[in-house]
Amino acid sequence: MDRLTVIDWAPARATAIPPAQSSVVVVVPTPTAAAITNPRAHAAGPSAHTSTTPRPASATRRRPAATPVITGISGASYRTFDRDNACPPPTALSRQYNTENSGRNIKRKKARMQSVSTPGFTELQSTHKRTTVWYFRKNIENVKSYRAFLHSIESELIVKLRECVISHPIKYNLKLEATYAVPNVENTNENRAFKSSARELYSYSDVEGVVDRDFTALLAEEDSYAGKNSGFALSCIDGMLLGVYEYSPMGGSSYLPLPPSIADRKAVINPQNIDLECFKWAILAKHVPHVNRTKVGANYFCEEHRYDFSTLSVPTPVSEIKLFKRANPGTSINVYGVRKCINNKNKKSTTESAAYPLRVVDDELPDHFDLLLITGSGEKSHYTYVSNFSRLASMQKNSREHRLFFCKKCFTSFDDLPLRYKLHGEEALARHRLVCGTHKPILPILPPEGSTLEFTALCKTQRVPFVMYADFEALLVKSAQRYGDNTEALHTHQPMSYGFMVVAADGVPAQLMELTSRSTSRGLRSFFAAQRPWTMWPSDSS
Repeated sequence: MDRLTVIDWAPARATAIPPAQSSVVVVVPTPTAAAITNPRAHAAGPSAHTSTTPRPASATRRRPAATPVITGISGASYRTFDRDNACPPPTALSRQYNTENSGRNIKRKKARMQSVSTPGFTELQSTHKRTTVWYFRKNIENVKSYRAFLHSIESELIVKLRECVISHPIKYNLKLEATYAVPNVENTNENRAFKSSARELYSYSDVEGVVDRDFTALLAEEDSYAGKNSGFALSCIDGMLLGVYEYSPMGGSSYLPLPPSIADRKAVINPQNIDLECFKWAILAKHVPHVNRTKVGANYFCEEHRYDFSTLSVPTPVSEIKLFKRANPGTSINVYGVRKCINNKNKKSTTESAAYPLRVVDDELPDHFDLLLITGSGEKSHYTYVSNFSRLASMQKNSREHRLFFCKKCFTSFDDLPLRYKLHGEEALARHRLVCGTHKPILPILPPEGSTLEFTALCKTQRVPFVMYADFEALLVKSAQRYGDNTEALHTHQPMSYGFMVVAADGVPAQLMELTSRSTSRGLRSFFAAQRPWTMWPSDSS
């Protein structure tokens, strides 16, 4: 089976078509009324006015430069384009569906455009208790450039966001709406929108910087769309839709009791406060004497001079911990959450509540804090101070009393008992941190007992002409060879046999299978005849 036969058999899309030097006349289909009413009539086959001719196999490899490409149905319109620098305009049958052109979104956009007639961000509607509010800034000035339009509304957007963030933290996102059309073709207008991801805003946030990053992301998305050569061009910029959502970040509040399984470990100090400053009392608990550390009183008040809490809001969300670190150099804080172990499959552990990482620093500074954030009913949460992390987390691994060294990012534990051939204790933890230190904290969750892992994403697979499965069998021959001072080879693998199976797809020529089988067998036989040893160590090559 020669190479030309294989190329003829290969799919047409695998070979490139040489560029043409002249313009080519292309028939762009214009759907008839029957085709629009019943799309299956066109999909089922050519109409009565269409003549088709079978294309030879060589046509998939080479096409004459002067040959016109004829396609379409009755009522086709002709347009000339250069094959090297342009593509035919899209038609009603070839356009890709965009969610902005659904019936619901078209009606909503039309209502926005008709209801707003003044410059500035106009409130459109809001949900119950104004937890979500939508504003629209219409392009009244009819600005033609994206950059010019965003620059003209930047100051208005900053003022509006500052007004919304005064009362409480918010999340917001932007949606830049525009209309696109195919040049010189009637009735081709379509809606397009470029969106930003939701961002958190607090009273201390740098609104100008956040808005600038959002505008940069919107322009980058528009440039990416313009570079796809869809055939559409910008017709007009419609406006900017602003969505503002009330945000309740995770943070501390009033006093909450510890779960019984955690309180029994005697590893967490839970100050009983009557205000919303539980973050401050959890930090100061590290310096309060051991007598009566659970009551907030004069013993806590006399330690307030140690740190600056003036930059924090009350209650304090986890996102503001970076402000505390900035105001108090030399401090570092880890925050952990608590989850319930309803069906604990770990037979070595008897705990009903387990800690998991929420926020873990890469490097612990001399003045370090481990805080446990417990949650109650509703949106209540409460900071506590972890005085002994090993005691807190060890019950999640086993019920023994000896000390364990934990990685605070992934909760991998290392025993303090001496081992003969493995590192243990702090040495093993230091080695583990070299690998785990660059990763984000994770919540270790094991699958349920008896579960099976199987591949179900068949839609992501790709068909290939044939697949080959091969396997080797080897003899384990005893060896006394040494590699360096500390390594000794116990056995040597000597190949003794092999086996392979080729599974072909439907339509693969038998000649191709025979050729592949002969070449594979010949290669394997030559491999065994050479008897070259495998190189496993640098000393093997010598």
